[in-house]
Amino acid sequence: MLRQQKPQLESLNESDIERLIQLSTSVGWDYDYDEIKTILSSGKVFGHKTENGEVVSSAAIIPYDTNIASIGLVIVKRNYRGMGLAKEVMQKCIHFANKSMPIILIATDEGQPLYKKLGFNNIASIKKYFCYQPLRSVIANEKYTLEAMKNENFTNVVHIDEQAFGAKRQTFLIHRMRQAKECIVLKEGDSVKGFGMAIACRDYLRLGPIIAPNTAAALLIIHRLAENHTGTIRIDVPAEQIEFTQAIESEGFEFVNQPPIMMMNGQSLSNRNGTLYSISAQIFG
Repeated sequence: MLRQQKPQLESLNESDIERLIQLSTSVGWDYDYDEIKTILSSGKVFGHKTENGEVVSSAAIIPYDTNIASIGLVIVKRNYRGMGLAKEVMQKCIHFANKSMPIILIATDEGQPLYKKLGFNNIASIKKYFCYQPLRSVIANEKYTLEAMKNENFTNVVHIDEQAFGAKRQTFLIHRMRQAKECIVLKEGDSVKGFGMAIACRDYLRLGPIIAPNTAAALLIIHRLAENHTGTIRIDVPAEQIEFTQAIESEGFEFVNQPPIMMMNGQSLSNRNGTLYSISAQIFG
């Protein structure tokens, strides 16, 4: 059997979105047009292309406004594996970020051995949940109110997100809000205390990021975002949010798996203040 000719590593752009969707679908992943467009707007995507223009590998690097970046969308088409493409495209992302910048990723079982060889270490994990039934109406809470996010809230939202995530992500948040089906803020009086977004994906409604001062407030946000949604809901929760995971399990969310968060050029996510209840998506850390 003839060995596949090694494809060329290139920088990808919006003209490659449909090819990236095809690559994602080929391995059973569910990236859609809007998600990949947000990734391209927020960071850089590299991949290998064949002579006929087929994209057979990919990886994306999202450098945030302060000194940290996130890697995701790491895919190699099955019949092109064993050629070193994943290592090459990962190294391209790492080089794009710079040698000393802390980089995080959320790993699959298949990817972990490569990531360890490249210098990534396990530092934490997230718990992936799906819910297949409608949530009840918004829980009453006299302390907090929920409102649609307005331009005047944006500065506060960026600050709250920075404290929760551990890095400033203004550029990413701008693009994520444009993609979102709904963005809401949680207020105590006139003060913004948290926020949440709902993203309409191909097969489900994704809830995240969700940032709140406590579990009760986080539940208030997810109920508002999921209100009137009759399909599947997905949420990815930092594993340390034990009280919250117990609460959503009692609401009907079903645990799927617990992939590790890995980091290069760092040992922990120590700058986070414990108010991140759901991440945006695995690619965004």
